[in-house]
Amino acid sequence: PLGTAAGREGQAQCDVCQLGYFSPELGAAACRACEAGQFANTTARSSCLLCEPGTSSTTGSSMCSPCGLGTYATSYGSPQCLSCDSGRYAPAVGTSVCIACPGGQEARTANSYTCQNCTAGKFAPEPSGPRGAVTCTTRRVV
Repeated sequence: PLGTAAGREGQAQCDVCQLGYFSPELGAAACRACEAGQFANTTARSSCLLCEPGTSSTTGSSMCSPCGLGTYATSYGSPQCLSCDSGRYAPAVGTSVCIACPGGQEARTANSYTCQNCTAGKFAPEPSGPRGAVTCTTRRVV
């Protein structure tokens, strides 16, 4: 049946695919590992499930893991979480998008999970543009 494999020749009964593995065809010689970004959380699966946005998995996973602080995964089936660019942050685990820091603050490095106030003599306007990232710069007096 689907979700099983006959690993040894002459085997009377097929082996059930274990967690993290699947078999989409009848008479399969072996179960296949779910690809990164997918998972199989029950045995005898005929296909793998996609990880939700904000999560990822490695090859052969039985579950997806939430993205850590400062990282994100925007789509279903993400094989890995990505670091937020500088100027943006991810304040919680399981984030699917990075957020632009509010005016007067910046995320100084990639992989940030908080924003910091601009240091004395510098400012950051409200986020603008498609990416919305801002950095603190020296204010020019006109």
